[in-house]
Amino acid sequence: MLDSSRPLDDEDFEIIELIKSKKVIVVINKIDLPMKLDLDIIKSNFSEENILFASINTEKGIEDIKQKLKILYSQER
Repeated sequence: MLDSSRPLDDEDFEIIELIKSKKVIVVINKIDLPMKLDLDIIKSNFSEENILFASINTEKGIEDIKQKLKILYSQER
């Protein structure tokens, strides 16, 4: 989960390097706030179909996350 209201920091880049070749869902949170995250970096490292946008505060995007988890879980079985 990434905070869209702040730029990526060194720790974020380290984590991206560690997980970019793995099957992951990237949740961009806090979409109810002004965007400061560089989405091009995220899109260049992860499949766009696995990048989801949400606001946990307003609950926007929660259903998308649930659906993606169901899909990925069913593919693992």
